Amino acid sequence: MKALFVAVLICLPVALLKGQGPRDPYQDVAPDLVRKVDLAKQKQLRGDPRQDDEAKSLLLDVLKSKPDYYRALYNLGLIYIAKNEAGKAVDVLTTAKAFWDTNDNLHDDSAILNTLGWAYLNNGNLDEAERYLKQAYDMKTKNDPQQNERILNNLGYLYLQEGKTTEARKFLDESKTQFNSSRANSILKLVNDYEERTKSKRKF
Repeated sequence: MKALFVAVLICLPVALLKGQGPRDPYQDVAPDLVRKVDLAKQKQLRGDPRQDDEAKSLLLDVLKSKPDYYRALYNLGLIYIAKNEAGKAVDVLTTAKAFWDTNDNLHDDSAILNTLGWAYLNNGNLDEAERYLKQAYDMKTKNDPQQNERILNNLGYLYLQEGKTTEARKFLDESKTQFNSSRANSILKLVNDYEERTKSKRKF
């Protein structure tokens, strides 16, 4: 099951298309590199594998010029997750997290923690997945509502994978109560199915 990443489509002004425009607000990055990352992000949103490949090429080109560009690393990690390359996603997002750690401007955004946790979950490392998802959850007072909904659902799915249905229900019920989350409902159905199968096995 893939995480649902909600992104905002950025409409680029004419100035950006001409290679001008603002520098990145969080890091000192040249406008042309900012523009390439924005274009890559637009391609990612189209859900076309060929567009993902083009976005990946753009981001790798950006990182040749600016290896510590957080947004480029983060979006590249999302592409690897979408392509089911969880190991590569973990590597890239771990690098992004290291720059996040040292840049105070980024610390109000827990997206890297949630996304890295999901990447670890997809890579089969549930302990690391739990560590990062819980860190993201602990930042809930700073997160926007959509981010908190994703974190809660990812935690619920994580605990389902571990067979800890009580913990799974705790986070999924919170997601339902606070956000009326349809994804939480879907995962809760999987929790119910798991518990029914477990009960049936105990009868024999």
